[in-house]
Formats: sequence, structure tokens, C-alpha cells
Amino acid sequence: MSPHEIADLTTPRSKTPFVVAGVLAAGVAVAATAGLAWRALDPTTEVTGQVALTSEALVRIGPGGWYYESGRRGAPDLVRQVGTDASWEVPEMESGLSATPDLLTEDGTVLLLDGDAVEIRTADGTQRADVRDVAQAYGEDLWPGERLELVGASATHAVVRSCLTDESDGAAQDVTVLAGVALDDGDVSWATRVAASCDPEVATYKARHVPAQRYTFVETPDEVLAVDLSDGDVAQRWRGLEIHDVAVRGDDALVTVGDRVRAISLRSGRTLDEQECRVASLGDDIGIDGQVSELGALSAGCMERSWVWDGEQLVEGPDDGGGINEPLSEGREVARGRLALTREGTTLHVRDLLGERPDQEVAMQSEDAVVAAYQPGGRLLVLAEVGDDHASSMRLVDLQTGDLVADATGRLDFSADVTPDGYALVESADHETHWVVGVAR
Repeated sequence: MSPHEIADLTTPRSKTPFVVAGVLAAGVAVAATAGLAWRALDPTTEVTGQVALTSEALVRIGPGGWYYESGRRGAPDLVRQVGTDASWEVPEMESGLSATPDLLTEDGTVLLLDGDAVEIRTADGTQRADVRDVAQAYGEDLWPGERLELVGASATHAVVRSCLTDESDGAAQDVTVLAGVALDDGDVSWATRVAASCDPEVATYKARHVPAQRYTFVETPDEVLAVDLSDGDVAQRWRGLEIHDVAVRGDDALVTVGDRVRAISLRSGRTLDEQECRVASLGDDIGIDGQVSELGALSAGCMERSWVWDGEQLVEGPDDGGGINEPLSEGREVARGRLALTREGTTLHVRDLLGERPDQEVAMQSEDAVVAAYQPGGRLLVLAEVGDDHASSMRLVDLQTGDLVADATGRLDFSADVTPDGYALVESADHETHWVVGVAR
């Protein structure tokens, strides 16, 4: 495969989520004041509560309350922060295209791809690195690829993937390389070969809405690699696993292998704890990218129980009750990630299996409301009522305080982007109207 034929691997191959990332629309943006109600073009669709923005333009959100809204008819694209006056205009890219962000960081930095380059944009200016910079950082006798793929970001680097042609041995060979582009000056600080091919089976998944990552995962036909984003070193290799068998939080990883679940230190490689877990799989609040924020917890589901990593040991919890996105049975305690949930009528009792948060009682919209899966395990609990082609309601609750953050009713899209620190992007079913909601700052 040639360098320009890298497949787009940011889309999961399995485990279709209810709450997922990636919302596109077009139109005109209108800023709002928190606490008001807003109706979409469809007058039956409404969002009330802590509403920071309503928009008929493209909107993206990131951690830290940052969001991006596109301009139209000559208006500039803007990056803003919920609850503050912080904002800045985003200029067009060198190609002349709109600067739609691929990622927003927790300090409001915009990371975006422009053909064969990645751009790092802040209010102070733009840093840029392209495929030639990646090839030069990796070594001599390399032909650069024709495009980059953004994998994620650490506190110091944007991490990209590229396919290069290596001719150092006299014969051309395609290789997949990850590279770290420094956020402060755009220099390529490190480049690491992670596979001796550019085949679609070499999988990297972009982490969205998660604060700075420490590691990313790469899946090849033979193994899964955990790559340290500070220097590009391969911290761990696992043979016989797939990328959705491994998740990371800080320096700890949770690995599901057959009927076992293991907590592993990525620094030392040592197994910290291991438990039996029949038909083991990662918890419902862990997305396909395997990234869990500091506000979340590593968890795994089993046939009879669940396990949650508390940093020292695996803590036992109930099973998941038969599947994600299913109504909860009356009176039965089930696990959703680090949460143990029990429904009594339309009251949902919420217990933190790690004992770090107070118990909460949440008023549900109805007995049929479901807990949306694949949230990033943070502050917000999302309850939804779903139909054949849309959701008819969503309720977002702050698990730290028990406060209602927002209620949405009408014809809503099945998805809502959620950040670990308590912000969400809700969308109408016709993809015309978007709302940014979130906890009070």
C-alpha cells in the first residue's frame, strides 16, 4: 500500500455507541444565556436548563468547557469557553478551507488537519507540521506520505499517524509511524515506527473530548501496543488481543483476556490485580479509543458481576443487567461503569462503587428511560427515551451534586457528545440545531 492509501480508522468497527462523538451541521450561530429555554426549527424540540449556546451552525465541544462554532456569511469561526469571557477568532487554513477542529484541548487549543499537515492554533498564533517534517524526524531514506491522521493529544504534543516509504534497506517498504508534534512550537519531537505496513488492520482511534492523554493504542494483526505520548516509546505490547480489550487511565491499564480481567501498570508492566470475569468486556462507559479520564474509572463487565479499578485493587460490583441501552428492571441493582444503579418506579438510585461520590436519587423521565452508554465516565449521567428514528427526550444530571443540568424534549438525535468534566452537545434529529449545555463554572 502506498503512503496516500492509509484507511480512515477513526471509526469504530464494533460496539456502536449510543453517546458518540462527531456532529456536523451548517447554519447560523446565536449565543445564549445559561438558564434559558431554546427551541429548534422544529417548534416541538426544546432544551431547558444550563444552556450556554444554541446554534444552527457546526459546533464542536472539548474538555474544560471549550467549544467551537463556525461562522457563516463572512462571520468568523469562534472558540469560546462556557461561563467565561474567553474567546478568540479562528482564521482560515492555508488551503482556504474553514478551520473545523479535529480536536479541542482543555486549554482551548484547536488541532486540525489540513491535507498533509497538522495545525496547532491558539489565540496567539498557529504552529504547523507536515508529512515532510515527520519523515525527517523519523530518519533518512524515507519518502513522506501524502496525508496525516490525528490520533490524539498529550499535555505537550499533538500525535499524528502517517504512512512512510522506507528505502533504507534498498527495497521500498511501507511503514506506519506515530509522531509527536510539540504544542508550543510545532516541532516534531519524536517519531516511532509502530507497524511494518500501512494496512487497514493497523488501527488507531482518535480520542475525543478527553483531557490530555498519556498513552494511545495501536492494533496490528499480531499485537496491541501502548505508546507513551510524551516520547513515543512503546510502553507495553500484548499479543492475541484487540484494541477494544484494553483501556487506560493515567499510568494504569485494564485488560480483558478470556475469562480474566487484569489491572496493569504501564510504567512497570507489573500486574497489579487480577480477577475472574466470565465473558469479560470493558465497561459500558469506555469508548473504542480506550481512554478514560481522571474523573472516570476503569471497569469491566462479566456474566455475574463487574469489576472497577480503584487504583489499588479491583472492586466488585453487580452485573450490567443484560445489556446497554436497555430499560432498567424494577428493583434490580445493575452496573454502568463505576456506577451501581437501582430503579424504583421513576426514581433512579445511584451509588458510586468506589465510594468517592455521594449517593444520588435521580428523577427519570419515565420507567422506559435508558442510561446512555459510552459516556466518558465523568460528571454527567445521561438518561434518554428512544424511538425508532430519534430520541424523544434526554436528561443530563450532575453526579457530583445531583443537580439537573438540562432537559431536552422533542425530536432529538440519538447521540450527544459528552465531556468528562460536565459539558455536552445535544442535537436535534434533523441535525439543524445544536445546544451546548453544562455544569455551572
